[in-house]
Amino acid sequence: MGTILTDIWRNRIKPDWKTAFFAAMTFGLFAHLYKFMNYLPNHDALYCVFINPPNAIGSGRWLLDAACNLSSTFDLPWIRGLMALFWIGLTAAVITDIFRVENRFVQILIGGLLVTFPAVTNTFFFEFNADAYMLAMLFSALAVRFSSIGDSRAVYHVVAVLCICCCCGIYQAYLSFAVVLALCYLMSVLLSDERSGREIGKWIGKEICVFLAGLLLYYLIWRVCLLCTGGEINPYQGMDGSAAGFHPVYAIQQTVKTLLRFFLGGDVRKNGWTLYAALNTIFLIGFIVLIIYSIKKSKLVKRPGMLLLFLFCLLLIPFAVCIWFFMSASVEVHMLMLQSIAVIYIFCLVMTEEYAKTVGKQCASAFFLLLIFKFSLQANMSYFEMELCEKRTEATATEILSRIHDLDDGTVKRIALIAGGDQSLVAEGAFGINEILVHAHQLRSNLIFDHNYASMYLSQIMGSDYQGVSGEKIIELEESGLAEEMPSWPLAGSVQIVGDIAVVHLPSPEVQYYEMG
Repeated sequence: MGTILTDIWRNRIKPDWKTAFFAAMTFGLFAHLYKFMNYLPNHDALYCVFINPPNAIGSGRWLLDAACNLSSTFDLPWIRGLMALFWIGLTAAVITDIFRVENRFVQILIGGLLVTFPAVTNTFFFEFNADAYMLAMLFSALAVRFSSIGDSRAVYHVVAVLCICCCCGIYQAYLSFAVVLALCYLMSVLLSDERSGREIGKWIGKEICVFLAGLLLYYLIWRVCLLCTGGEINPYQGMDGSAAGFHPVYAIQQTVKTLLRFFLGGDVRKNGWTLYAALNTIFLIGFIVLIIYSIKKSKLVKRPGMLLLFLFCLLLIPFAVCIWFFMSASVEVHMLMLQSIAVIYIFCLVMTEEYAKTVGKQCASAFFLLLIFKFSLQANMSYFEMELCEKRTEATATEILSRIHDLDDGTVKRIALIAGGDQSLVAEGAFGINEILVHAHQLRSNLIFDHNYASMYLSQIMGSDYQGVSGEKIIELEESGLAEEMPSWPLAGSVQIVGDIAVVHLPSPEVQYYEMG
């Protein structure tokens, strides 16, 4: 029993793959175990206690529901966390194979960089979808691996097309991961000088066909799913084409702003320099120096055409990271959509191993270890803030229900939370917040901040029997002038009974303003 599996494990799975896989799993537990062992919901998680992605097909994610259900229909932190780490580990193994990394320590660093990257932490804020999103990342990496240079087997290219299709069917953002990985792979091939210009040109043509075929298949399946379910296209992120079009100047501006915000952790003029910003600045300087040194050391300088192609690929990488800015003017690129930047770090690591001298390799190893440690600390700091948010939310919800119960004479059936506002955690100058500013826009001080999320928390988490009123009723109550007559929560009188509705006057964003320390 199990002899086939044992044989596969011993003889078919390369030691290099195992190293990268287990490194990702180990570093992943160090960085994210805090989240896996606690139920720390963010605002969107309140809608997904039992997994039911809101209009996933309408958002073009027709495979998301099926991918989520691989680990049950519940938002189970430990199970979904391990599943996500499993897919990340496989992705690390695939990337190791793509770049043909033989150094054991570099394989470990690849796994560590991939799993501790800030975009992964941000994805775990939405843990109810995290394992599915990491599966999408695996599909994107496999697409590049199956369409690698020199492999002319048609079946592999068909598999690559299917991988692109499935990647987008789960979450379209990981298309950029595949594009950036393909560009970095091509650059590594150009530096190695192992392929002729004809082979490289042929591969570029095939790769373009693979991506276009994958996207076309994805789109056709999406339209069929909409037709079969009778669903409508969700306008979120411009999916309905309402803001579609090519706006190059806008896209370039947004790309520069997004990348600066990522690498510097926000506006350093306002927030000051953090260790995160300093490390990334060192990385960018080192990356530029390494590119110049690698070009000089390789034979690219003797092949002007290939050198121009290399520089063109390098120029394309920032725009490939933010490719969706070029698709729609209404797209907002969130942190969890920037996982492709991790490939740049990995590519730098691979080039260092290939071209740097011994001293440079040792310095790079120490630097990337420090970076992995910093990313891991950021993850744990973020989860700590999520736990504080959950404790505040539970305390607020408990007190609200207690107040309502004190006033309820048996007639209250519904609840309405008026006023309030979407106030995030970040407060300018707040002590310690700069360390996690890179993804702090997803962290909140309290989930009781507007009617929709508050009523959902009361029903889904607290088990309240009070039904939330409709949006139209909220508008009616606010326009009646009731909010002006009532004091804001938590003052006496901030909860009143109007007919069969318990009305709670939430504080305005000004009152809700939050500072740490």
